[in-house]
Amino acid sequence: MRAADLAGQGVDWAAPRAQAALNSAIEHATPAIEHAAARAQAAAAQAAPAIENAREHLVDDYLPRASLAVNQAGAALSARGSLSERARRASEALGCRSGDAHPQAPQVPRSARLRPDGLVGAVAGAGYILWKRSQPIEDPWAEEYWADLDTDSFVPDTEAEKATFEAGE
Repeated sequence: MRAADLAGQGVDWAAPRAQAALNSAIEHATPAIEHAAARAQAAAAQAAPAIENAREHLVDDYLPRASLAVNQAGAALSARGSLSERARRASEALGCRSGDAHPQAPQVPRSARLRPDGLVGAVAGAGYILWKRSQPIEDPWAEEYWADLDTDSFVPDTEAEKATFEAGE
């Protein structure tokens, strides 16, 4: 009875203090969370034009040029002539310099380049995704297939059981 009274007094003493601590934490955390949300919204609003610009360059400029180069290279490879001549025409269609096996990279306009803070954010996001995917995944509903194993065979534990089993009980 005495322990129950003491436990009740402890709860009565701790409850208002815990509630005050929770209210204080909420009061101090709310401005920081609101500030972070405002900064995230501002960053998203600032990034939207750059993303749209990059998409327009990709769809309107780079993909049509790449498609045209691949089609021209395919036509050059299927045309008549020696193998070396067809390969030279295909590399020219792809934009390769003479003697160079790789096509020239298209010049990216300065406005479409990534800013350093955006690049750091992208790398951090990719790192987080890779880290999260490397974590082990455990299915809480998975059953252990060996847990409910029923068997009819008898495996003796001791020498006496083994002798009895061999003798046919």
